Amino acid sequence: MASSLKKFFQLSNYKYNLLLLLNKHNSRINKLTESVSPDEIKSIAGISFEYFDIETGKYLDWVKNYYPDLPPELHEPKFKKLIEFYTSFHLLDPQDDDVFLDAAGGIHSYLNRLDCTKKYMQDMRISDELKQHLGSTIEYIDSNAANIPLPDSSVDKISVHHSIEHFQQNSDTQFVLEVQRMLSAGGKCCIGPIFLNQVYIEMTDINDHSMKFDEKSKRVIDTTSIFPGGETSGNYARIYDIEALVRRVIDHVDRQNFRATIYEVLMDGKSVPDFSLKCHRDTAKVESPYRVLLIERLK
Repeated sequence: MASSLKKFFQLSNYKYNLLLLLNKHNSRINKLTESVSPDEIKSIAGISFEYFDIETGKYLDWVKNYYPDLPPELHEPKFKKLIEFYTSFHLLDPQDDDVFLDAAGGIHSYLNRLDCTKKYMQDMRISDELKQHLGSTIEYIDSNAANIPLPDSSVDKISVHHSIEHFQQNSDTQFVLEVQRMLSAGGKCCIGPIFLNQVYIEMTDINDHSMKFDEKSKRVIDTTSIFPGGETSGNYARIYDIEALVRRVIDHVDRQNFRATIYEVLMDGKSVPDFSLKCHRDTAKVESPYRVLLIERLK
């Protein structure tokens, strides 16, 4: 108890924890959040828009199968991270003969639970602890997501979990080009979530005014938010508007050889994540509705 109180009153944590207790977390970013509507997404030339509606019963069975013992940091079965994993798993439909890449992956990957022919995990820095946790059946690639050292047309399925929003500089654009280079015929890449807002934002959770890489964005500093991911994610997050998504991502998809679809995820017809759950009390408003981008190679 004493150690918990000491951590609470540390200067670096005090402001965030106090605002959290007062239900004032995400104090700046929530004021700037106004979601893009499905009709606005449907107006984007060259992409499709669909709903992915999760049935609770099937979802809970999947969670029980793939995460029989929920680690404390995943909170409870309807926690947003598990919904994220379920969505990519079912849209990608991994098969035993697939080559599977978890790009910018982390400790909660389901990659080690797959029986694919070859499994890769890529990230900027993959710790020995993570390698030990996920096991020796995975090949680990330390690299920037903008330059992944795998051959052309060598990967069947690519998952990207809660990562692309943290890509700095032009790494988001370069990654989309890398995806198309790596995917085999009929291959798929699921990038999620994709955060779409009426205002294009580059934000950080520290007092650093240099974290702005696109002159068309609005810089936001919100020290009460965990959305930028803290030090492990570079204290940075990008939230697209329609123009920025098209300019930085969609326009770089080769429409002749690839299909791009944005899915809005529901659970029993309702938006996710469920903000009434205690595990989502510090979740930023921009995280709902939950959407993903699926890029499929046609030939």
